[in-house]
This record gives sequence, structure tokens and C-alpha cells, in this order.
Amino acid sequence: IFLEIWQEREHKCEVCDKPIYQPIAANFMHVLAKALNKYPLFKLHKPNVVLACYDLKSPSCHFKWDNYPRSELIGEGWDKMFKKESELKLEYEAFKSARNK
Repeated sequence: IFLEIWQEREHKCEVCDKPIYQPIAANFMHVLAKALNKYPLFKLHKPNVVLACYDLKSPSCHFKWDNYPRSELIGEGWDKMFKKESELKLEYEAFKSARNK
């Protein structure tokens, strides 16, 4: 799925617009976390995966999304992520409900 996303999208961080040069796993971020298996039906849902910068030397957007309090994520790029997160949560609940009928 990562390679498909890499081929379909611009190679830049969806939060800060920093160029991304390699399709490594660390540069693909789940909007709805896959940790704790909270959203298992969306692990491979392409809209739930975005390209995000990852850097071992400084806190990157991917690291911040996974580890910082939401209150510390400020700016237009983060606002876009919060909106996407809200929309995906609604979509997830609708998908889960329809699947359980």
C-alpha cells in the first residue's frame, strides 16, 4: 500500500510541505493510529495514510503526531491533519456500523 501511495501522491510532508525523497515506512503516517488496534479496519485504508517527514535528528511531523499532545501541534498543516482525523473518525464509525448490519 505504501508504494501505491508513493506513486499516487506528491513526495512531500502533508503537514509542513518538506520534500520526502524515499518511500520508507517511517515517511508514511497513519492519521487514525494503528497503535493499540483502535482502528483496525483502517490500517490499510489509503485515506488514513499520509506522507509525513521523519527525521532521527529532530522531532519530525510523524514523531510529533504520534507523541506530542495535540495542544502543542499548532499551525495550518496541523489544522489540516485534525480535520482529516475528524472526518476519518466519522467515516470509520459509519463503515463499522454498516459492516455490523
